[in-house]
Amino acid sequence: MAKRWTPFFEKSDGGKYTSSHPTETNDCAVKALVNALKMPYDEAHSRLKAFGRKDRQGTRFFKFFLQTKLPEYDLEVIDFNMTIFRFMQNKPIGTYIIGCRDHTFCIENGIIKDTFLKGMKSKITFFAKVKGKKLTPSQEVTTL
Repeated sequence: MAKRWTPFFEKSDGGKYTSSHPTETNDCAVKALVNALKMPYDEAHSRLKAFGRKDRQGTRFFKFFLQTKLPEYDLEVIDFNMTIFRFMQNKPIGTYIIGCRDHTFCIENGIIKDTFLKGMKSKITFFAKVKGKKLTPSQEVTTL
């Protein structure tokens, strides 16, 4: 019997079990921020809570949060309509926050980082390409 193709997958809890919220559920958006932006779990959790996320109830309007509430990160948010399988076939290089109808996760250099592997036929509704952290004026280097 032929083995089915499975994309590269790395199980990641995003540091939830070592954080101050080890029993949190429905926290895929928190974990996506942790994995994509290298942000501590508690910081990601508190930022989403300040945005209106209630404990153990998931995050609503996550795309809007990415577009407006992370000014220190350079993110390009794009509406999208493709399956996860097709996206992975394009061998994505870089870091992406992927949004589906009912789930959010991170892909980093072609590796899905999440607590479980979402169905490959699920449609991606948007993705955010992480271009990096923006420099503050004191960090900018002027060239002569």
